[in-house]
Amino acid sequence: MLEFVIILVCAAVMSYVLCFGLIAILGRLRVVDKPSKRSNHDGTIPRGGGIGILVAMGVSLLLADYFSLVQDDAVIWNLFPGVAILAVISFLDDIFGAPVWLRLPVQACVVVASTHLLLGDLSISHGELPEWADNALAVLLWLWFINLFNFMDGIDGISAVQGIVIALGVFLAAGLVLPVLPTELGVLSIVISGALVGFLAWNWHPAKLFLGDVGSITLGYILGFQLLELVAIGLWYVALLLPMYYLADATYTLVRRMARREKFWHPHSNHAYQVAVRRGRSHARVVSRILLLNIVLLILAINAIIHPSLMWALLVVGVGLTALLTLRFLHIAPKKKSRKTSML
Repeated sequence: MLEFVIILVCAAVMSYVLCFGLIAILGRLRVVDKPSKRSNHDGTIPRGGGIGILVAMGVSLLLADYFSLVQDDAVIWNLFPGVAILAVISFLDDIFGAPVWLRLPVQACVVVASTHLLLGDLSISHGELPEWADNALAVLLWLWFINLFNFMDGIDGISAVQGIVIALGVFLAAGLVLPVLPTELGVLSIVISGALVGFLAWNWHPAKLFLGDVGSITLGYILGFQLLELVAIGLWYVALLLPMYYLADATYTLVRRMARREKFWHPHSNHAYQVAVRRGRSHARVVSRILLLNIVLLILAINAIIHPSLMWALLVVGVGLTALLTLRFLHIAPKKKSRKTSML
């Protein structure tokens, strides 16, 4: 257990220091996010904090390997070719704005190869589907989650908070179900959590550094793999509860835009949490509400493992609470300007 704490602290401290250095470096290189009509921030903010997170994760995993904390290190290291490819294409997007016709095929190729390499004989349908259909479903779900995680990274702190909760949830779930810890799921979760805590110090409102696509795409890839592994070991309900707010907000927004015949593939700022921010709620307040919901969803997920007979009831509670917060954000009343402000 002490080794886990050391790795967690190492990942957090290293990420904190690297992200601090990246603020200056990315600023000088003009790799920045400038305010636009769909932005939810003021001022020019460096983007690319994902680089610091990935480096901190890599070094921390080497430390975990040194402590012999990983039973099957091939699983972890097989992740990194995909991470490296996605990081390069995503960072090019951060700098130059890579077109969708380039980014999406690269993501698809990485996910297809990773499904074969990492999931192997694991079946997310548990034999209910033919192998080709099972693999196709895994690819579609993984690809959707990668882009969903990227779409939802729209205000300060939101993706770091969501990523920490998912990673900790995977760690706890794996510890409850799998007979022996540590596993690659557990170690990877601790490393992700620590690296995101270090980054969050610079990304909490008012943010001094953004993840960038290099962070959000690669985190979506890694977390998506972890969630698929949970599904493969029978914990599909945990894989549904942990990212439920992201799944609900992104999916609802997509369906609503399609119903309105909008160009849903274009960037926008119509997510529920973005509506709340535009109507006067601070980034910190909105993310705090999402964090509170995520903690409740994490508790529901763990209890569903401990008490299988309550699984469906706990799922219903999770869906209901998520729907309530999403609708609350969408229908929140605009914050009234003060009399002094309105006179200016």
